[in-house]
Amino acid sequence: MGGSSGVLLAMFFMAAGADIKANSGDDPLTTGFRAGVKSIMHYGGASVGSCTMVDAMAPALEGSDISTIAQLARTGADSTKEIRTASHGRS
Repeated sequence: MGGSSGVLLAMFFMAAGADIKANSGDDPLTTGFRAGVKSIMHYGGASVGSCTMVDAMAPALEGSDISTIAQLARTGADSTKEIRTASHGRS
């Protein structure tokens, strides 16, 4: 992977995996996803509107199940069509 996306996705999966191990009683997909996105936002410094993968992932934090998370992520990704100025990375 070019750029920082490989590193950011590695951070996502490391945080998601650690969260899933620590919270075995909760829904592992939703809690792991939330931990992964929060890690990317924390270490990458991007927020909604930065024209990065966070624009797709952050809205999905509101989802309560994997289906809703997927729908919200699609909506977030589609919203980047209107962003004209990127503030992070090579977006």
